[in-house]
Amino acid sequence: MRSLQLSNARALTVSVASTFFQDQFGKPINPSALPQAVRQINDWYVKNGYTLARVLNLQPSREGVITIEVAEGNIRDVKIRFVNRQGKAVDDKGQPIRYRTQESFVRRQIKLEPGQVFQVNQAQEDLQRLNQLGIFELTNITFEGDARQLDVIYNLAERPPRDLRFGGGYNDTLGLYGTIGIQDINFGGLGQQLGGTVLVGTRDVQFDARFVSPYRATEPNVPGYNANLYRQQGSSLVFDDDIELPNSDRVRERRLGGSIGLEQPLGSNWNGILSVNYANVSLRDGDGDVFSTDERGNPLSLSGTGIDDLFSISFTATNDLRDNSINPSTGSITSINTEQFVPIGRGQVFGTRVQAAYSHYIPISLITRDRTQPWAIASPKCLPSMFRAAPLSVTSLPTMPLFSAVPTRFAATIPAMLPPAAATFRPLPNTASRSTDSLAGLPFSTSPPT
Repeated sequence: MRSLQLSNARALTVSVASTFFQDQFGKPINPSALPQAVRQINDWYVKNGYTLARVLNLQPSREGVITIEVAEGNIRDVKIRFVNRQGKAVDDKGQPIRYRTQESFVRRQIKLEPGQVFQVNQAQEDLQRLNQLGIFELTNITFEGDARQLDVIYNLAERPPRDLRFGGGYNDTLGLYGTIGIQDINFGGLGQQLGGTVLVGTRDVQFDARFVSPYRATEPNVPGYNANLYRQQGSSLVFDDDIELPNSDRVRERRLGGSIGLEQPLGSNWNGILSVNYANVSLRDGDGDVFSTDERGNPLSLSGTGIDDLFSISFTATNDLRDNSINPSTGSITSINTEQFVPIGRGQVFGTRVQAAYSHYIPISLITRDRTQPWAIASPKCLPSMFRAAPLSVTSLPTMPLFSAVPTRFAATIPAMLPPAAATFRPLPNTASRSTDSLAGLPFSTSPPT
């Protein structure tokens, strides 16, 4: 044996292949030793993630040259196919499945490209990335063609993108009310989230609207961003039922505000969000009238008018290791937040708040409905039988996160409220003998986030 030649090889090099024939160089070619070399080459392909590659033919010549013909799974084309929950590309009427997701957006999440050699690790990363978008309930790969030239097809089944909810009831703040809420997890077909809730009652109207465009590692030059606008009213988180207004009603807080934030990566799976926030906080009774003092004449706000303005700049660092950002079943999420209040507007509120939270999700098998589909081969007759035994699928399973409703969470808040007169105030115990010159409380909640 004098030398080796490779045919149709791109991943396998002559230097690598030569290591499997090193005992035969300079010796007469031994036909009985060639099958072992073929097995070693095929094992090398599998070990390095080229699961579709294999040796097709090995031909020795009288000149001592061994020609190895391989098929490595060269990608001819990468296709996107939208399917239904059963994995079919057409409905019962034979019409193509309708979809909202923009194909260009999906392609930006995929790293496999035409001209590459198919590698299972890269395909698994693509499927995981698509699944983490939260907008697909099934993602898998099938093939068309043969091992020499094949088409890689990403089969995607979309989740129902919109969630519309109606409700109603009665409470002390709104009176008799009706509510409507809508959530779109794939707004514009770009995986953006748009949602809102409106409550209309006989005593008040409240709303909460949010837009989120998450940061994508596949688009490093495009920052994530979010916006939030709300109007909320409820029982005060600072003043309990022992604190009454001059008309003997209890204190209620109305908050009208919003925020805008930008998201960028920090490294090591951490993302950072820098936000500018504003909230107008007013203390009111059940009829919506503003009160500046309680029944004992104590001020309810730092401004002394019953209305404070809260301007703040916040920074949140998040480490999201969940398998799905919208419907997680495994993984964890850690967040650390610091918020600096700036003394602008009514009340001249100055303070710092620090919070940390951690949630861990554990799947449990209360529901066993499994839509997992194996790695299907579209043209089994064109591919060697060894290709039919490698499952590759990332599918959303209806598992329940054990701590999704009540996650393990730690929160700490450090208030430092200093009005212009440089007097320091703190909430005091609510007793009948409370001094009339003490501050009733802080203008924002210091309880853990919900």
